[in-house]
Amino acid sequence: MSEDKFNYPRNKTINCKYIIQEKLGGGFEGEVYRFIEKHSGIERTAKFIYPKKNLRNHAATRYAKL
Repeated sequence: MSEDKFNYPRNKTINCKYIIQEKLGGGFEGEVYRFIEKHSGIERTAKFIYPKKNLRNHAATRYAKL
């Protein structure tokens, strides 16, 4: 992973629980992916925030509160 891109490939498993289906988009703060939960088969989306844009976890905390 470079400092400003994740570029997760299709079918990559994250945290042994989620399977990436596709990248939906990306921008200044991070990238959005569609994935499936392995145990339930439920389709979800998630935003992965670039580490340089998430100093001291501020961005992740803000999005979690939303």
